[in-house]
Amino acid sequence: MPRLLITLFAVVILNSTFFISNCLAETTWQSIGPFGGDVRAIAIDPTNSQALYAGTSGGGLFKTINGGASWVDSSKGLPGSNTITNIIINPANSQIVYAGIGWRGVYKSVNGGASWDAYNNGLTNVNISSLAMDPNNDRILYAGTWQGGLSKSIDGGDSWSISGSGITDTIIMSLTIDPHDSQTIYAGTMQNGLYKTTNGGASWTAINNGITASHIHAVAIDPINNQIIYAATDGGGVFKSTDGGASWAASYIGMVNKYVYSLAIDPSNNRTIYAGSYKSTDGGMTWTSATSGITNSNVWSLVIDPVNNKTVYAGTNFGVYKTINGDTSWSEVSNGLASTYITSVIINPTNNLTIYSATYGSGIFKSTNGGSSWLRLPNVGNAYFNTLSMDPNNNQVLYGGGQTGSINKTTDGGASWLYDNSGVNGNVYAIAIDPTNSQTLYAATYNYTTNLGWIFKSNNGGSSWLAINNGVPNSDIKSLVIDPINHQTLYAGANENGVFKSTDGGSSWISMNNGLTTTGINTLVIDTANSQTLYAGTWSGVFKTTNGGTTWTIANNGLANLDIAALAIDKGNNQTIYAATRSGKIFKSVNDGLSWTILNTDFTIPNIQSIAIAPSNPENIYVGTTSGGIYKTVT
Repeated sequence: MPRLLITLFAVVILNSTFFISNCLAETTWQSIGPFGGDVRAIAIDPTNSQALYAGTSGGGLFKTINGGASWVDSSKGLPGSNTITNIIINPANSQIVYAGIGWRGVYKSVNGGASWDAYNNGLTNVNISSLAMDPNNDRILYAGTWQGGLSKSIDGGDSWSISGSGITDTIIMSLTIDPHDSQTIYAGTMQNGLYKTTNGGASWTAINNGITASHIHAVAIDPINNQIIYAATDGGGVFKSTDGGASWAASYIGMVNKYVYSLAIDPSNNRTIYAGSYKSTDGGMTWTSATSGITNSNVWSLVIDPVNNKTVYAGTNFGVYKTINGDTSWSEVSNGLASTYITSVIINPTNNLTIYSATYGSGIFKSTNGGSSWLRLPNVGNAYFNTLSMDPNNNQVLYGGGQTGSINKTTDGGASWLYDNSGVNGNVYAIAIDPTNSQTLYAATYNYTTNLGWIFKSNNGGSSWLAINNGVPNSDIKSLVIDPINHQTLYAGANENGVFKSTDGGSSWISMNNGLTTTGINTLVIDTANSQTLYAGTWSGVFKTTNGGTTWTIANNGLANLDIAALAIDKGNNQTIYAATRSGKIFKSVNDGLSWTILNTDFTIPNIQSIAIAPSNPENIYVGTTSGGIYKTVT
């Protein structure tokens, strides 16, 4: 059942489905997935192992009460668009739950996640990277930050104070308290290895003898022998200590040079350890891959069912996975967990029920029933995609642009993929395909490390690429469009340098910013019925040109100066345009952009990134978000 329905006319709450109305227009928005997303933290209720919480990267917090079969949003009171790094359930009262949130601090729920409040009094830094509760005193909590240092609360989070000499300037990525002696705590840090305190955090000492990796993502203490400790590292696999951290040895047979982000020790059998997607049954001497059904994902968090130790949950960049047989096989259990980061939505023009969705972190999805269900496409070769384009002459051919020059191509509707990036540098943010010759492609890339941007061209369907930057400075280009009438004419929209135009197939470019009051271009669309008309979605609203970019005029009547993330023109009626803002509002114009009407006055669709219109039924509109999957109009 859809997690969220919004109808503009009345407010009715029924079975966790919301209907919201406005007398100006009746538009219903439905959350349709694809479910999953980047799950950074998982916690299981120690008193009810069917109840779990999942914290996401920007998509909020979700709760299940049926072992992951379905999830509901449990984010009321939490800030949006921030990563939930940790979740802690009070073992003495499982209605009390704490969430550590990047850039926003510590939040607390006293009603099992139904609502949340900030508990940041005394926190000098609210960019929380780690959180821990004293297992013997639920009033004592510790919080580590991304800016470095540790804070401690002795009153259940009501107030905090800085704690810990020797660790004040260190980024604390994990905090693990010894259940046998809660004065002993281990802190995994970024770049500085592992620290230990034996006095409740008052002072800390580095304990890195034998550890060759500097990033410690997780620490686990043997539940029977607290002298045995495991540390998960960045690129060094797992290290083991048998003397309380005084010395360490690599535990990597079967796991050489691996990035491990999570650890869990079986409470019923301390010889069984899970480390990311690996498992050891001999106390860490040897490891085997435990990835059946969970391949190609980062395992950020692991929890073991306290009642049935064969049941394990994994929080990954694809969503939540579950095994009921101790890792022999995993299955995704993310139904209702709408936190996928959607970068592109592509609708098959000849069969509007077939939809593709590119995501940042979760690969590419395909639906053949208009979004009622989704399949994550296998063997895509990349999880992080910034853009997706379909060949206008062959709907079985698609190109996905991702990180570090990744351009992936399918010629069979997504069943299989090739990696085509010869000559491409930087992260790929836009791909345009020549409608008259689909062997000719253009790609825009940017490298945020070097601050260098490029435009590339391929004349052989993506097999090889050449840079065509003549006239374009180092620009973060987010949009490329090709004139449907004259395929030698192209436009590029840059995030800081405005609009560029080429009339010779990309060989040379000129700036076309006359009339633009901002040079922050997020998106460009071209009118296929009149290719001299383009619209630019900018940091300050919509601009329009009717002369091929020679001059631009502002087209913000009813829009205000909002940051426009996406634009779409109804190809059946080119006077109808849709504009989506980063703040979550959708506007419609029926008069070529002269005026705009909001379609979701009372409801905000979170962090919109893309918008698509079904060609055969323009009443069906899909919007992709950066933290909540796809929303669709219901007709």
